[in-house]
Amino acid sequence: MKNITVVIPAFKAEKTLEKTLSSISIQTISAQVEVIVSCDNPEDDYSAIIKRFPSLEIRQLKCKKNTGAGLARQRGLDDA
Repeated sequence: MKNITVVIPAFKAEKTLEKTLSSISIQTISAQVEVIVSCDNPEDDYSAIIKRFPSLEIRQLKCKKNTGAGLARQRGLDDA
């Protein structure tokens, strides 16, 4: 089995993060999936949303202040 890492840059994503994680959780691939939520706004707290998906291995990176989606993705890649 191969591992798959999904990096999600998140900025004010309360409305879309749950839908994104739900989509990942119903995939039928035969691999271990790790999800990294790279937060780009210190005011965002996705903990409650993440707790709704206990079947997924999800890590939330510490938030940086408005560095942009590109740097948020890069932080996620570096962490992976």
